[in-house]
Amino acid sequence: MSKTAVAEIAMLAVVVVAAAVSAIRPHSFAVIEGGDAGAAFLGSQGDVWDAQKDILCDTLGALCASTLFLCRERKTTR
Repeated sequence: MSKTAVAEIAMLAVVVVAAAVSAIRPHSFAVIEGGDAGAAFLGSQGDVWDAQKDILCDTLGALCASTLFLCRERKTTR
């Protein structure tokens, strides 16, 4: 595996971990508060699955960027 591929995988992991950490905070608050207050906090944006959708979008964006970068790198090394 090339150094570029390893770097891309590492950056993808960093993005996914950062997205997950940012989603854990509201979830932790909801668990600590519990009941209606926790549900109201998670649903404050109108969608209780908002954090999971954010993680998905972050991951897909990182995958797209990594794919484009790797394709560009392969073209320039030929």
